[in-house]
Amino acid sequence: MRKKYSLAYYIVIFVIVQLIWLSIAGLWISRFVINNLIFNKIGERYSVQVPDSGSVAMLVIGLTLLMLALAGMSMLFRFLNVQFNLARMYDIFIANITHELKTPITSMQISTDTLKSRKIDEKNRQKFLDNIAQNTQKLKDLIDNILVLSRLEQKLQIYNCKLLNASDFLTKVIDEIQKDYAITINIENNLNDDGQIVFDEMAFRHILKNLMENSVKYSLEKPLVNIELESHKKWVVITYCDNGTGISRGMRRKVFRKFYRGENRNIPNVKGTGLGLYLVREILKYHGGKIKIMKQKKERGTCFRILLPQFGVKKRRYLNKLLD
Repeated sequence: MRKKYSLAYYIVIFVIVQLIWLSIAGLWISRFVINNLIFNKIGERYSVQVPDSGSVAMLVIGLTLLMLALAGMSMLFRFLNVQFNLARMYDIFIANITHELKTPITSMQISTDTLKSRKIDEKNRQKFLDNIAQNTQKLKDLIDNILVLSRLEQKLQIYNCKLLNASDFLTKVIDEIQKDYAITINIENNLNDDGQIVFDEMAFRHILKNLMENSVKYSLEKPLVNIELESHKKWVVITYCDNGTGISRGMRRKVFRKFYRGENRNIPNVKGTGLGLYLVREILKYHGGKIKIMKQKKERGTCFRILLPQFGVKKRRYLNKLLD
């Protein structure tokens, strides 16, 4: 079996190679400078004029090429570092996705075998059926995430965007999805009745499901979510706050990266694929929207601020293109 080397191994090799060719370039420059000084001294001693305009030009050109080479190697090193990190995160993703698939399948198999092999009263039978239904939904959501990621990466994702009344649509979707999660949601609707957005209905459901799933995963107590809907100049603003363990300041930018999963000391065994918030950001970006994590006054909980452009006010040409 081929031996696998760590990232540090390749970094050391890369640094050694750079030091070698930089040393060679340094020796060439130092030799050039020394020879130039020797020629100048000879010219002064024997009253011979030694032309140096060409030498200076060569030195400038050499130094310029050296700086360009250094800049190029720096960009190459950064690119390779990103690729190594992506490869490492991809390996972690494969391990996580395997666990995420195995857990619900195992639970469903146990429930199915129990129903087949034993006589169970109607009440317990319904519990097993509910367990199978819940795990089936988990598998469906997981597969949907992977399919959306694949289509986004290949730029094959097709959205059916419609002109929607923001107030009616958002409250309706929140009420519908709330039923799928053991979660309490308080909605404060301050939207104008005539505010409109251009969005794919299933895509927005996908966004809300990912946020609620994280709220459930990272809660030490019964999940509680407060959602505020309001109009702000050219945007429809959704403020989504939960009572979970929160996201540390150092992780707030990283959590939107593909495959990234932050560690949480309070809940160390939470599993996931690292795709949820990445897909949320990409879906919003396609629809002209934005998402960011707000600063929290409280020690616990996470607050997301989602901006959706209002139709006819913000990004008119782009939103009209989505409706074509």
